[in-house]
Amino acid sequence: MSTVVPVRHPKPGPGHEKQEGLLISPNTSILLVDDNRNSLTALRELLQGLAQNLVLANSGEEALRCVLKEDFAVILLDVRMP
Repeated sequence: MSTVVPVRHPKPGPGHEKQEGLLISPNTSILLVDDNRNSLTALRELLQGLAQNLVLANSGEEALRCVLKEDFAVILLDVRMP
């Protein structure tokens, strides 16, 4: 299942670039959390052009450590993890 949410932004300001209808900050971070290595690899491949910094975590505990160290624009979490 997928959901597409159209987002409209004003013109990009300094330090932002427009990419496929989205404003992307040069230092945007996205956290990917999944206990399945193959899923993490697939997500990384799909999203690598969207953010400058993709951070991968193999567990909820590891994800919490990441969140305490860094701010993320988006966190993609596998809700079926043990």
